[in-house]
Amino acid sequence: MATASSLLLAVLIYCVLVTQVDSQFCREGWHYFGGSCYGFGESPAAWGAAQAICKVYNGKLAEIETSEENEFLKNLAKGKQADRTLLGGTDIFSEGSWEWSSNGNSLYPLVDWAPGEPNDENCLNFFKDTNYQWNDSPCDQASYFLCETPCSDNPNNTHSFG
Repeated sequence: MATASSLLLAVLIYCVLVTQVDSQFCREGWHYFGGSCYGFGESPAAWGAAQAICKVYNGKLAEIETSEENEFLKNLAKGKQADRTLLGGTDIFSEGSWEWSSNGNSLYPLVDWAPGEPNDENCLNFFKDTNYQWNDSPCDQASYFLCETPCSDNPNNTHSFG
């Protein structure tokens, strides 16, 4: 019995701390992970428009650097329940050469493509039908999207974003 109580207490403390970290470093409704804050756009947008909206918040479309970050963002996308969630990866500049749009760095070696992907479309997203593995879709297809900002840009910022 003491073990169950201890476990429940540990989970409760963890939840309180995570909530405090999110609210301390990130805009309302955004989530903290690994030095960045992540938030969803309010409504679906094409990839270029989504990129521009993220820039308004001194950010970019989310770019994944670790498998832990990939899992964290997948879980955010699962919570949103959108069919597609745009990320910052593209091969629009050179077909088959996938890179992060903000810096031109390759997505590889860290990739989480769904089977059969990528398949000749140009913008990266999490796709609900493949349990949020990576998918490529047309860049002009309006989808929900995840922005990423450094947490240092967020203190006491009251912009609501999703």
